[in-house]
Amino acid sequence: MPGFSFLMRTVTYKSVLRGVLKREAGGNLVSDDGAALLVIEYIADRYLSAWEYYVWPECFETEYRLFRAEYDADLTYAEGVELYFEDSAGVGAYYTALEAIGVGESPESDPDSWEVLTTLRRFVAFDQAGETEFEACVGAWDRDPEADKGALRMAYSITSDGVLISPACTLNGVWLKIRKVCPDFSAVIYDATDTYAVGDVVYFEDFAECYRVLEATTAAQTPGTHPAKFAVLEFAKIFARAVKAGALADWQRSDGEGSAVKTRDSEERFTELLDEQVWQLTKLQGQTGKPDYEV
Repeated sequence: MPGFSFLMRTVTYKSVLRGVLKREAGGNLVSDDGAALLVIEYIADRYLSAWEYYVWPECFETEYRLFRAEYDADLTYAEGVELYFEDSAGVGAYYTALEAIGVGESPESDPDSWEVLTTLRRFVAFDQAGETEFEACVGAWDRDPEADKGALRMAYSITSDGVLISPACTLNGVWLKIRKVCPDFSAVIYDATDTYAVGDVVYFEDFAECYRVLEATTAAQTPGTHPAKFAVLEFAKIFARAVKAGALADWQRSDGEGSAVKTRDSEERFTELLDEQVWQLTKLQGQTGKPDYEV
């Protein structure tokens, strides 16, 4: 079920890449692809560091989650699978399959093939099918905390399965504040003569963006000619200045002829710029806790 999601302000990836290349060259753009590929890796590393630095609104969502995937009438299921099913009267429960389940054989239409789970380990998987994949959780509630100031915070722990809710919980689902998986900006520069596999990340200079490949491509298929095969990776504006400084520090460090003083200054600037953004959120805008809403 959708929940609260912060609308992220973005910048083009090209503005960050060019910013690093120009700073190292004293204002003149470095056009060498080898240098660009090196900086692309530095940008990816620094973006991840920035993503994990603080509880940024851009990185988090508040969502309602079930403890198992919801039954889908178009799928088959193996014996022993556990899922959530809501009947025609709107009553929901968790079931386990007693045998292999065919398409459309639901707990309501084929009750002998299913059994209600009387005991359920209530956890939300990090990569639950059909839901936003996440890598961290900072809160769990019985109701939407963004809309209901009376929502109760619930006890939970992080396990290899995901977010494990207290055994005392009897709810069918919970609201979680989760940190989404950081976009991986480890891109290659798009080449019209190459083909790309699902999951590859390419930097397409014509549009000044990085894209994740959603469907295998053939030569010359681009985000412009085949947009359904690509998804743009949004670059959060809040990180842009810090990532430029951090990537520049990495490049200066890798250059044997670079100045140690320049590298240290760029490294310190990376942290300073992130701290400035934290200050903007916690002090200037007063976002130090859950706001109260009129309900």
